Amino acid sequence: MSRWGQFVQGFCLPFQLVRVLLTDPGTRRHYLTVGFTQAAVIIALVVMFPEWKDDVAREVGKLTGVELWLVYSAAILSSLQLVQWIVIALSRDHHTELSREASVRTGLEPEDEPLEPRVRLNIPWLVKKLKQHWRAMWLFAWGMPVLWGANRLGRLAYGNVLGETGLMPILASLWGAWWFVVFTAGKSARAWTQENARAPWFLRAWDWLGSRVAPLGSYGRRWARVTHPVYSPAACVEQRPWGLMGLALARALSALPLVRCFLRPTIPVAAAHLLAAEGHPVRSANPPASALAAVGSLPPDATPASPPLPVAGARPPG
Repeated sequence: MSRWGQFVQGFCLPFQLVRVLLTDPGTRRHYLTVGFTQAAVIIALVVMFPEWKDDVAREVGKLTGVELWLVYSAAILSSLQLVQWIVIALSRDHHTELSREASVRTGLEPEDEPLEPRVRLNIPWLVKKLKQHWRAMWLFAWGMPVLWGANRLGRLAYGNVLGETGLMPILASLWGAWWFVVFTAGKSARAWTQENARAPWFLRAWDWLGSRVAPLGSYGRRWARVTHPVYSPAACVEQRPWGLMGLALARALSALPLVRCFLRPTIPVAAAHLLAAEGHPVRSANPPASALAAVGSLPPDATPASPPLPVAGARPPG
């Protein structure tokens, strides 16, 4: 399959999995009930607690036309995002159960143990999410000095041709996008099974440079220690970059207010399908129609060899 085909496949997989969930009447009822209930609660809370209107009211006398519309839109979207995060955090058990159902119905070994979904504040999960966000910011920050140096060299070489900010906005955006794809792959426990994964591409390049400039080698060793825990999902992205980039785009789309209520359960399962296609874990025997087969990637009976599945419920950060 071409690179563009892999990208489109990765983007379409979550939607194919939604179609799978809608096929069975019982699963369809659960999926729609969860999604629409979450969406209704989010909208109701935003309407009931309209603090965002106070921020807009302060701007009414200052702005008009498009500017005022942008202020209104930003205020509404930020309120929806905050309330959405809280609602999904409290009801995430239902998404976990839907992810498990999507895995079973598409021939993948579920990554989560069966549970009785309920609304609750899961403190261990909340602590884990905070640690994940801290790790993501820390990994991003370790690359910023390198990007700053590359930007300075670019400005020295090309002067004002690159503008006042130089290449920094582009480099930082690409750097952040790379990590977003890595942690999209990390949504599946299958991304964390490579015990001897090699260093990511940027560390290999830095090692080459550090072997010629000693001070750079010292920074590279510290950088490698910080990055080592995520070698496995980074290696997965290098093995299947285009499919996972398409899935990352779908994941970014799922972050939109209310859309997340319906797409979030399918993202980990879609990541697992893409990784299974690379031979990470074995899918269950005699699987039903695979979601990958539905978008033309693998025949339903494909069973690539792989390492054993990690313990259910022990998904590492991602």
